[in-house]
Amino acid sequence: MKKYISIGCFALSICVFLSSCIKNEDIKWNGSIVEFDVATYTTKSGGLPFPLLNRVPTGYGRSLNATLDPTIINRANVAPNDTIRMRINLVSAPKSTPQLVTISVAPNFSTAVAGVHYDLLDAAVTIPANSNFGFARWVIRNPGAPSVIGTVAQVVFLLGGNADVKVSENFKYVGWLITQ
Repeated sequence: MKKYISIGCFALSICVFLSSCIKNEDIKWNGSIVEFDVATYTTKSGGLPFPLLNRVPTGYGRSLNATLDPTIINRANVAPNDTIRMRINLVSAPKSTPQLVTISVAPNFSTAVAGVHYDLLDAAVTIPANSNFGFARWVIRNPGAPSVIGTVAQVVFLLGGNADVKVSENFKYVGWLITQ
């Protein structure tokens, strides 16, 4: 019996002395991407690559909430020419120079018509030097009574990067529903 205990202790000591720890190296990412803030915290809608929002967010860095964000986006609640701001996050260390990114409409996802349902005020957004945030603005228009009450127009914005800053593939779209 002592022989088996001795062999077991010897085998255990070999395992302990010949094993080594692998040093955990910190992984440092040096890239830079931009993303729509609200898209990072809001669930994507029905198989689409973006969330569809129907409320005006009153805060940043959190998902929409009916209690905290009571204003539903429609022509009655959002007065004509009221500005809706979308925050754009720069995910990296702050840059020493301003970064210009673009905002466009994704025509393959949008049913709203520019100049009829909405106006995009900022087709280009500057993220200031030493900052990680910029803001794109758009307004809902009130062209009069819709032909069918209760219809919904959908506008989807697409974020574009530049030579230094790429676009997050997961959070480059954000969609808005405008109840008519």
